[in-house]
Amino acid sequence: MDLGDRRRNQRTVRIAQGMASRSGKSIPKLFDRRADVKAAYTFMSRKEATPERLQTPHRNHVRAALGQAGTFLLLEDSSEFIWSRHQG
Repeated sequence: MDLGDRRRNQRTVRIAQGMASRSGKSIPKLFDRRADVKAAYTFMSRKEATPERLQTPHRNHVRAALGQAGTFLLLEDSSEFIWSRHQG
């Protein structure tokens, strides 16, 4: 994934790790440090951090993997995100 800046790319990974390790928690409960919470909110307010842009690399990877022979278990995540600063 490339959001145009190495730090934004790294922040994406840190947020995803927090979400994976503390599934179902709100953003303030994903991180132990207040600075990380603030950084996550700042990150999500950026125009580059759209759901489509963040999910596209993963979707492309899954589609490519599904094109290979094998058995796959596809899980559905029922998480809901509110992108209140982004207009539809």
